[in-house]
Amino acid sequence: MRTLRAVALSLWILPPIALVGCDEPVVPSVTSEAITVNSATSYAVVVAFDRPVSRASATQSSRYALTRPAGDRLLPSRAALVDSLFGQAVQLVFPLGTLEDSTVYRLTVAGVQDAWGRPLSAGDSVTVEFKTGLWYSWPIRDVLARKCDPCHNAGRAGGNYRTDSYAALFGNGSDDNPNLVPGDARCVLVLRTSPGHSMFNVAHLSSSESQFFINWIVTYQARR
Repeated sequence: MRTLRAVALSLWILPPIALVGCDEPVVPSVTSEAITVNSATSYAVVVAFDRPVSRASATQSSRYALTRPAGDRLLPSRAALVDSLFGQAVQLVFPLGTLEDSTVYRLTVAGVQDAWGRPLSAGDSVTVEFKTGLWYSWPIRDVLARKCDPCHNAGRAGGNYRTDSYAALFGNGSDDNPNLVPGDARCVLVLRTSPGHSMFNVAHLSSSESQFFINWIVTYQARR
């Protein structure tokens, strides 16, 4: 009986203790944006929603329209749900070379419903302005600062990996493997921030934030 009581007591006090350790999840800043858009490649973007969406409506390419700088509009050739865990990210594919780097575009999303059949906005249509390309300066540094740096810094480098500066990202961990290798889809930073892996779970990354890392490292060669 004493043993059972001891186990029960340890389980009761475990959560507060766990929160003190390096596994403390870092909660993202609250955003009021229903939709955000970021580059994946020169022909694709990832659309992140603030809630789970209906697969049937979100994967209809006719629901999306890209407005180029000249004012002409273009529909994606394909829309695919790339967030199998939470259903909050869709990748839009356009003809090869459609998206010029470092260029401002607008994306209109119309008629997409959430997982409960409700419209995403009161007007049932949202237009978002975004700039193509991914850099360490934005948005990678912001995600690292909020979700990785608290456990991977100069004073507390979990696994001997640091994420608190651009240079530190290229360092080796305790297993002697480099954290970041530009162009390598299987480097440590990509693998551990992928859905279902350690840092994705511990840091409570969203699917779109996970996509940031692989697209920045592979497509944009981890540019600064």
